[in-house]
Amino acid sequence: MIYNGIKLKDDTIYNPDKKNYYLFVGHVNPNKGVTDLINAFIKYRLEGGKLYLVIVGFYEKSYKDKLIRLLNMHELTTFVHFKGQIDNVNLLMQEAKALIIPSKHEGFGRITAEAMFNGCLTIGRNTGGTKEQFNLGHDITGDDVGLAFLNTIELKNIMIRVENMPKHTYDRIILRAQKFASEYFSIEKNVKSTINYLYEIKNHNT
Repeated sequence: MIYNGIKLKDDTIYNPDKKNYYLFVGHVNPNKGVTDLINAFIKYRLEGGKLYLVIVGFYEKSYKDKLIRLLNMHELTTFVHFKGQIDNVNLLMQEAKALIIPSKHEGFGRITAEAMFNGCLTIGRNTGGTKEQFNLGHDITGDDVGLAFLNTIELKNIMIRVENMPKHTYDRIILRAQKFASEYFSIEKNVKSTINYLYEIKNHNT
């Protein structure tokens, strides 16, 4: 398995001064789990959650309007900010309380690795590439590198948990994940693994 090279190994940053928002980055549609995210966020706010939600990515107006109607039912529209497409999400990741990856059919999940490099806690659906990254990270480090959920109730509970998590616990997960990502998803690792694989092919055919 040769994983994508996301950034240079030392291209990591951790900003301990987090702001009061959860972050979603990606194509804003049901397949990416955004409806589930909004429903979980509504439950989270109704149970006393204080953080707001920032959504970055392309969306169809009709779908955004549908989400707004859901939020309006609970007077929560002002707590969700639709940013549309922006060029650089690194700063948003570095300052977010966590990045949420609710996609139901994620491939490698590049955005998850990018968040780890940016010192951002990741909360992801326990399927596909997100599950693979979380499981690999746990196998390598012996502990969680992200927080996994399967449904909106679990996501809501994790959002509440993260908001109230002791700082030393929160920091440990982020820094553990960052070290893991820099070792396994770096450009250097990708190049080295690719070259080694090409040598294996060459040696096999000679």
